[in-house]
Amino acid sequence: MINPKRTLELLQGGLFDNEKTWSEFLSTAEDWKKTAFLLTGPLIVLSAIAAYLVGFLGSSSSIFSQFRPTLTSTLGTVITSTIGAVVFALVISV
Repeated sequence: MINPKRTLELLQGGLFDNEKTWSEFLSTAEDWKKTAFLLTGPLIVLSAIAAYLVGFLGSSSSIFSQFRPTLTSTLGTVITSTIGAVVFALVISV
């Protein structure tokens, strides 16, 4: 399950007190898949929502004036972002 509060705590701790934060996190971490989901899941969802909302702001004045964001395009963004994050994690782990 996505826990945005926990993700925000880890990101803030990683920036300001990284040694303590990551040592505490690693003692309770399960596997890399759960860690990747915890850290990137909320960010992928938030970026898809932001892209959806920003798409409405510029869609009537851009050269691609026929493009209007839809729920399908937003879902596609979430899926492709998730696939990209998984592929990136697999490449780094190898």
